[in-house]
Amino acid sequence: MRKAPIRKAWVTEEKERAAAVTAILMWIAPEWQYPGKPMVLTGAKGAVAGLETVTLASGYIGMGPAALIGLLEGLFYYFGIVVKEKFGYDDSLDMVGVHGV
Repeated sequence: MRKAPIRKAWVTEEKERAAAVTAILMWIAPEWQYPGKPMVLTGAKGAVAGLETVTLASGYIGMGPAALIGLLEGLFYYFGIVVKEKFGYDDSLDMVGVHGV
């Protein structure tokens, strides 16, 4: 009788991982093209942003929508960082660009 909540928590964690992985890929892909070399810090920022975006919805959506949320989040937040750089303010860890967007 107690296995159902454990199973739901495990599936929720898998959905969060799917969103984080797609967010990492969507953060690294544009950086590979524009500056020419992706950084580990960029992937870490993508993972954090992907996890924070999908956490509330992960108990109610499937794997496909979780990956889609990570994909859209990766693009949206990455271009938020690009816009932040055009304004010219210094934010070394992109906290405003990731959490503020």
